[in-house]
Amino acid sequence: MTETKGSPSMPVVKEMPTEVSGGSFSWHDNLSATIGLKYVKACYNELAETKAKLGKMREPYNKMKKEKKIINEENENLTECLVVTEMKLEGFATELAVEKEMKVVAEAAAARDSFVASWKSSPDFYLDEDPADANMASSAANEDDTPTPTNDDVAPTDDTTAANKYATSTDDTNQGTDGEKEGNVS
Repeated sequence: MTETKGSPSMPVVKEMPTEVSGGSFSWHDNLSATIGLKYVKACYNELAETKAKLGKMREPYNKMKKEKKIINEENENLTECLVVTEMKLEGFATELAVEKEMKVVAEAAAARDSFVASWKSSPDFYLDEDPADANMASSAANEDDTPTPTNDDVAPTDDTTAANKYATSTDDTNQGTDGEKEGNVS
């Protein structure tokens, strides 16, 4: 180092020696090494703090992860129970509807039976005359005393003869208006 005389108590330094090959560093290299070392230490400290915070957060995260797994399992179990309950509810609703219908039918049958019982014991239930006798009485009431004709006894009238003629004339469905069959053009 070279000194200059300025103040007796403090030497003034004009320049630093710069010998790279001899093992000594320049003031710039020394400063950057010091700053680099401080930066690396700060990075390691920040990394250690981050790891510590992460370690603190990992415990609640793992706990929440386990709780979430348990909640999902319980949710699946509850969903299965809900499906079973809904199926049972539908079955009970069907049973209840059938039971109500049977109750209505039973009440209607009881009312019908009591009505039929009271009606059968009524004098109006039984006819005084035999229905066959009533038919004969009505035919006897006819003034001409001729038996009522049945379908076998009916003689063909002009209307039935006309109907038979119409039935035979419609067999030839391809006849024109002149009575000629279509397709035979003369």
